[in-house]
Amino acid sequence: MQLVDSPPDSERAPARRRATKRARSADAATPEVVTPLKLERPTRRVRTSAGERAPERFGATQTTQEAASAPTRRRARKSEAVVAQPETVAVPTAVEPDAAPKRRRSRKVEAVAAPEIAVVPEAAPAPAPKRRTRKAETVAATEAVAGPEVSPSAPKRRTRKAAVAPAAADAVPAVVETAPTVVDAVAAEPAPMRRRTRKAAAAATPTDDLAADFVPTITRIRVNRRGERVVTSEKQLDPGELRRRRRLRREQLAAALEASTPTPLAAEPTYVTGFGGLTLTEQTARALEEMNYREPTEIQAKSIPLLLEGKDVVGQAQTGTGKTAAFGIPLVERIDPTMLVVQALVLAPTRELASQITAEVAKIGRRRGVRVAAIYGGASMGAQLSELKRGAQVVVGTPGRILDHLKRGTLSFESVSYLVLDEADRMLDMGFMPDVERILRRTPRGRQTALFSATIPTVVRIISRRHMRDAVTVQVQPEERTVTSVDQIFYEVAERDKPEALRAVLHEQTPERAMVFCRTQIAVDRLTRILRRDGIAVEAIHGSLGQGQRERVLADFRRGAVTLLIATNLAARGLDIPEVSHVINYDIPEESESYVHRIGRTARMGREGVAITFVAEWDEKSLAEIKKVTNGALRQERLSLYA
Repeated sequence: MQLVDSPPDSERAPARRRATKRARSADAATPEVVTPLKLERPTRRVRTSAGERAPERFGATQTTQEAASAPTRRRARKSEAVVAQPETVAVPTAVEPDAAPKRRRSRKVEAVAAPEIAVVPEAAPAPAPKRRTRKAETVAATEAVAGPEVSPSAPKRRTRKAAVAPAAADAVPAVVETAPTVVDAVAAEPAPMRRRTRKAAAAATPTDDLAADFVPTITRIRVNRRGERVVTSEKQLDPGELRRRRRLRREQLAAALEASTPTPLAAEPTYVTGFGGLTLTEQTARALEEMNYREPTEIQAKSIPLLLEGKDVVGQAQTGTGKTAAFGIPLVERIDPTMLVVQALVLAPTRELASQITAEVAKIGRRRGVRVAAIYGGASMGAQLSELKRGAQVVVGTPGRILDHLKRGTLSFESVSYLVLDEADRMLDMGFMPDVERILRRTPRGRQTALFSATIPTVVRIISRRHMRDAVTVQVQPEERTVTSVDQIFYEVAERDKPEALRAVLHEQTPERAMVFCRTQIAVDRLTRILRRDGIAVEAIHGSLGQGQRERVLADFRRGAVTLLIATNLAARGLDIPEVSHVINYDIPEESESYVHRIGRTARMGREGVAITFVAEWDEKSLAEIKKVTNGALRQERLSLYA
């Protein structure tokens, strides 16, 4: 816009009057269209002679009628000003110091005087540059005329919309006529780059440094007596040794899988008479001979025929009478080796008992190719999932972990036809009965159920009537709840003298292998520390130990590396170690059932054993309860400590 000189105020005054006169005449001719007054100063109201308030601007007074028609005039004058406005607007020059004082010009006067001011047309200003987007940059790159060479810089990221835009293709012919070198640049432009994901970025990252730093190492770790993991040795492997080990591991896994795969029965199985006149398959009979099973026990002879006939059985017998084989042999006989689904379920109260049942059933069904999986807490979930995926046919586990697999959906009981509840009274004592009932409701109604326990409380009988069909009860000498081959003795010992009394018993009796039972875990740890200070090789086991450490302690006790085991009631069920010659009740059990199960760890499978009980000052009530179930077999003797 150019600036021009404007006439002085003395020349503009007549023009203003003429413009005002013409505007008033136009208002009188067209009252409905009036150009509004747009004033910068605020309007103040004054009272007229008639008593009405009217707006006043710059000292000029308006009537009520003029004020009412002000909006109409403002709209008309605004339109008139827009039509009369030229292309450029003149800007007045500065006034000399001796000129008359200049009044403030209103918008109305400027709009009227604008047509009379000489102006000089000027070109419109250039618009402000717009913000360039990636799409615009990509399209402009193909349209720009470059020099003889194109910059080899990497192309910028292109969006999908820019990649498919046809602007680049339309611009190529126009560029060919003016700059042939641009055609080469456009043709040499690489394909549009896609967005790189994390996976692609990781694949593009060089791994030479990582591969160079990786050194395969074999670390051997053992668990000490305090349960701490200690690194014993470390060995680095060269690439050749690592490949050889991996190849050997694959061969071992393939061989193990091939050996464990059951062979489909091409014909009907062959039945033979063996194991006390029982009719069994040839494979099962051979497995029992290899396990030195010659004659069945009383509970086995009474329950196995009933279970083979498909009847539900409730068996009551003392511990150590062969209840595991009583339900394990019919279980193996009912398994179809060609079906790789869960066909039988065994519930046990403790991990140790579940592990022992798993080993026993696996031995019985080894010839038939029966697959057995142990499912209990404290063990690796990955290993258990692998066993189930490989086609486990028999599942032995504790109620808690079984429910966990059911919630995960990794275990199904649709094909279960055989269910066993072992040590049902113990599961009742441990509070597992609600979980057991939830599991029973998930199994088919037409299944066969077997329940075995040393004692049959009322709750167990209710569960048997609720979830079993016409169950047959098998009892073995119910009037004798303890094994007669156990020599039962009790000593009256003061509480503070118990450690010294235990030393005297171990010195006088010299047991081949002994188990000492305490009431609490704290008592177990305290007694273990006392005996270790005396130089006695002893191990402890209770529920606070990890599953790996518990298995290691039991393995050492089975093979004779440790001859003295101190435990809570956790070890009172399911441990089948025939070499145990002595059971010592360091703390008298609070219930008679616990006493029966404790002393049942000795005198197993026809052997003889000794059960010793320490009776302190406040144990008279518990002693009276125990005497009721021993039928006079418990006798009192005097320790040499008090002689």
